[in-house]
Amino acid sequence: MKIVLVNPPTKSAPRNVLDAPLGLSYIAAILINAGFGVTALDLAISDSPWDDLTYILSNIQPDVIGITGVASTHLDALSIASIAKQINENVITILGGVHVSLTKEKTSHILANIDYMVFGEGEITIVELLYAIKNGGNIQKVNGIGYSDEDGNFQKTEERLLISDLDTLPLPSRHLFPMGKYQQTHIMSSRGCSFSCLFCSSRDFWKQKTRFRSVTPFVDEIAHILDKYGPRKIFIADDTFTIDIKRAIEICDTIIERKINFNWSCLTRVDKVSDKLFEKMAKAGCQTISFGCEVATQTELDILKKGITVSQIKNAIVDCKKAGISARTSWIVGFPWLTDESLSALLRLLDETTPDEVVIYTPVPYPGSRLYEYIGRYGVNLNEIPESDFYSGRDFPIPTSNALKPNEVNLSIEKVVIDLLEKGYKLSHQAGPNDKIITTTFTAIHSFAVDDINRGES
Repeated sequence: MKIVLVNPPTKSAPRNVLDAPLGLSYIAAILINAGFGVTALDLAISDSPWDDLTYILSNIQPDVIGITGVASTHLDALSIASIAKQINENVITILGGVHVSLTKEKTSHILANIDYMVFGEGEITIVELLYAIKNGGNIQKVNGIGYSDEDGNFQKTEERLLISDLDTLPLPSRHLFPMGKYQQTHIMSSRGCSFSCLFCSSRDFWKQKTRFRSVTPFVDEIAHILDKYGPRKIFIADDTFTIDIKRAIEICDTIIERKINFNWSCLTRVDKVSDKLFEKMAKAGCQTISFGCEVATQTELDILKKGITVSQIKNAIVDCKKAGISARTSWIVGFPWLTDESLSALLRLLDETTPDEVVIYTPVPYPGSRLYEYIGRYGVNLNEIPESDFYSGRDFPIPTSNALKPNEVNLSIEKVVIDLLEKGYKLSHQAGPNDKIITTTFTAIHSFAVDDINRGES
């Protein structure tokens, strides 16, 4: 069987932060090990994505096309399937990724051009599914999939358990992608997140568990990347790289002992760091740590179920910078409870800590997040909002008199940006290598249907 794996185009991220899709690279590797022929196509870095897709599918004529997708690329993922069926109505289309995994029955209507959906981790599922298709096996015995039966009814098989030993996975097949076009390479030392922030859907996708790779094979993969593709920045894409501080120090010690010289960055929480860890990370080549701070008052942090304090935010940023590591901080502006005081608290905290980069997001109620659930409790049926509106970033009308309006959110973000510009920060596309940076990622603002969130509710 000939298989083409496709990553949809994206409008939500600049090309300088893109990398060969890690999830598809893992899928490709396990399919190759199982004896399948695989071609990979990353439309996110293509200048003419739809022309490239048509050309590849017309020339290769694959038996199967596998598509990944998140919320912001979901509609383009469906377009890819539609184009594939137009070129060859007999091609088998499979859609996986975070979005369909969290929506399942809610997206069952998309099966017009999708033959199968893969839910959760796809490595084991995709091999079992393709073996069943190839050999005429019983599809119903393949855990972790959705499909339409002969009567057109949506069927879902038993849930696929998480992979217990991540060390059993092969190295991602990055060689299938044009690695020279990417400015950084993503790698993971763990999968999952043990926390349950209000706005995040990670807890549902990963079942609120964190699983770890062994230190030696993880560092071996870093050495392999540098040896095969040359010097490059590496981004450790764990949800919380330092969730186990002792293990993170062991990784740093191993990098130092093996004299592997490279620049890297990671994500973590402000309550999962220490002075010793910062020192080790700096010595091991860490350039940037991204902290998800989100808001600047304790009341808001508690609403979001962050499990951190304002003091921890301050200390982490200051201590990170003291160790010589750039502190990148992310914040969310536009929650329904936003007030002048909460905005002023954010400006004060930024003034006190002066992080090297400030990234401002707006809240989106992604499926699987408790924010999504809360909004439904306040009289809004998100299923009634067209996907083209919801996932494109356009504003949509909300039947609530007390909701935070889009223009109010815009003005709030503008206030933060102007304040930082006056303090010497530069917009990301204008910044030099030594400038402090401010980045905003929104294209338009949603108005949220929440009069008040029950602050004591878990």
